[in-house]
Amino acid sequence: MILELKRQGLGVSAIARQTGLDRKTVRKYLERMSSAPHRHTRQIHLDQRLLD
Repeated sequence: MILELKRQGLGVSAIARQTGLDRKTVRKYLERMSSAPHRHTRQIHLDQRLLD
């Protein structure tokens, strides 16, 4: 819900008012979500010789 409100352009204070959370809690949540590592899918490329 917090991320959706942020995507809609609301600021931290507005999100805090709408959710009933403290501004610091909203800010920490947004910071953690923005610094979360992105998962990369690993693709395996097989040499044609291995497939024969």
